[in-house]
Amino acid sequence: MNTRNTITAVQETAVGKALFTFEALSDPCNAPILDFLLEHRQATILDLTIATATDAETLEMQMDALCQTKVVQLRSDLYKNWYQIDYQLLQKVSAIATQLVRRK
Repeated sequence: MNTRNTITAVQETAVGKALFTFEALSDPCNAPILDFLLEHRQATILDLTIATATDAETLEMQMDALCQTKVVQLRSDLYKNWYQIDYQLLQKVSAIATQLVRRK
């Protein structure tokens, strides 16, 4: 059994996910969304559309990317869907980014 290929694939996947997360969170186009969510703690897609003045199609693509990072989470109840930030995960990502910058 060749475990080397399995380990490499997992590492590449983890690195890919980490890079995607850093890129999505640092994308200047996503800054207004993240700022709004940080300020208001939760928001519907309509709230974000109004606050960012972004068309619905673009905003949905941005929200999909941010949700893939798991820092932004989509929640729902019987009446509505809303987005919120996972503050614990955001702190972890921030700490890792700070460590990477210091090592430079």
